[in-house]
Order: sequence, then C-alpha cells, then structure tokens
Amino acid sequence: MMHLTFMKRLLLALWLCAVLANPVLAENLTFFGPGYGIGLSQPKGWLESQPSFAVVLFHPKGTTPDNSPVVIYARVVAKSEVNVKTVSELNKLDVDGMKNEWPRIASHAIGSARSVDGVEGSLYEFTGGRFHEFVAYFDQGNTVTLIVLSKEGFSPMPVEIKTWKALFASYRWLPELSGN
Repeated sequence: MMHLTFMKRLLLALWLCAVLANPVLAENLTFFGPGYGIGLSQPKGWLESQPSFAVVLFHPKGTTPDNSPVVIYARVVAKSEVNVKTVSELNKLDVDGMKNEWPRIASHAIGSARSVDGVEGSLYEFTGGRFHEFVAYFDQGNTVTLIVLSKEGFSPMPVEIKTWKALFASYRWLPELSGN
C-alpha cells in the first residue's frame, strides 16, 4: 500500500515537472464529476471556460468562447450512457451524429499519443463539416476522455496544433477522484 502511494506521488511529481518545463502550458487544473477525475494544464495565452457540453473549454485571450474561431475542449463520455465499448465505436457514433448537419463529415485515424501518465490515446481528424477538428481519445475503462481542437472553416494553424498536442500530453486520469 505504501509503495502504491509513493508511485502516485512520484507520477504526480513527474507530471508537474513536465508541465512546468513546457513553454506552451501554464496552470495545472483538476476537474471531476460523476465517474471521472482528470488533470490538464491550461495553455498559455488561452482562457478557461466551462460550457455545458464539456468539462472545460479553452479559447485564445482576446476572444470569447462564442466568437473564437478556434477552441480546445475536454469532454468525458461514459461508455454505458452512449452504448459503446471502444474508442472506434465512439468515433463512429460522433461521425454519424454529425452527418445530419454535415453530410460530408468524415474522420480518419492519424496516429496515437501518450498522456503524461503513459495512457495511450487514439488521434483522429474530422473534415468535411463546419469545423476542422483534431480529437485525442483516451479510453479509461468506463469512460473516454476526448480532447478536441476545433477550428471553424479552416485547418488549424501549426501553433494551435502544438497547443493541442501539449494539452493532451498534459492529460492525467485521476482515479482517486473518479469514484472508480
């Protein structure tokens, strides 16, 4: 038991060091709700908002969540609530849900990534809709955490993609806050 606590503290310390050393990220944030607990680092130059559809949304300073052409948000989905078992099923559900509004919407896998605590995530790109999106999906057993870069109309700029990558690399699942 003592060993597990030491390992959790060590992982947290490593996470903090990685975040503090990152010039793209600033403040460490923690969010929790029914069945989840996550940690993320707020991107430098971006403001935090808490919309109804996501755990947190970030938008560049000088904009609002409603008028910003680019946002990054995190959303946690309980698999049982949407009747999926895998990330690929959730991705298909997301695409199918958007087809009503944007019939040409499509997504394709673009790779994988690791969170700060070593969880492997699946990366997808969504095109053909109103928004060009990049999504990192992290499967946490009963839930999936999505970290989404969404830009209206055009492809995100390299600096926006760099910020998204730094944000999902700072992601940490917090089982002690998840209730699981």
